[in-house]
Amino acid sequence: MTIHKSKGDEFDHVFIPEMNEKDFPLLIDEFKLKTSSFFTEGVKALAPDCNAKSELELKEFSLAENFRLLYVAITRAKRKLYLTVSTKVKSFSRVEERRPSVLFEIE
Repeated sequence: MTIHKSKGDEFDHVFIPEMNEKDFPLLIDEFKLKTSSFFTEGVKALAPDCNAKSELELKEFSLAENFRLLYVAITRAKRKLYLTVSTKVKSFSRVEERRPSVLFEIE
């Protein structure tokens, strides 16, 4: 089940896989905007009363959405929550290195 579909439900055990900065960024410096974000803002800018968002504003909005999604996912767990990460991921028959999410950094 996706995080979006889980909203409002509760489960004894919740697993959140692939918590790495590429797939689920939580740092603005690591955030890569999709081309569609720029396209959408370009279309919005055609309206005379619309203020197009800057790249930084788009990143901040997307990052905030990731934190909201993470909150929803974490709060679905009634008993146990499991967060996992892979430092190496196979993609199109090659292995890519992935940096774990900042959530795994212990200070």
